[in-house]
Amino acid sequence: MKAAHTPPGYLSTPYTHADHARACYEAAQRGVTLRTCVQVKTSGSANCAQLIDAWTSSDGVDFFKVLGIAPLAFTGSFPVRAVRQCSGLDGRCVCAGEVSGKVPA
Repeated sequence: MKAAHTPPGYLSTPYTHADHARACYEAAQRGVTLRTCVQVKTSGSANCAQLIDAWTSSDGVDFFKVLGIAPLAFTGSFPVRAVRQCSGLDGRCVCAGEVSGKVPA
């Protein structure tokens, strides 16, 4: 079976509440404030955003509330299946290798 193609710099798996809890714990152990930049899939395009909050709906679906940074400024909540962690390499929330702005389905 041939593996699906994943563009470089794009994580194929969602950034979950468990991932975020682990990152928060590790940051606290180092005594630093965590600033998590993510890609949010909206209408098939990638938007860079910063996590504001994590919550779970009454039917058990996990969501992240985010502050959109680029290319659009917005505040909204998205299910974790639509959120990917950015590499943060450039400090401007442009994910490494994600140049087209297109997010795989």
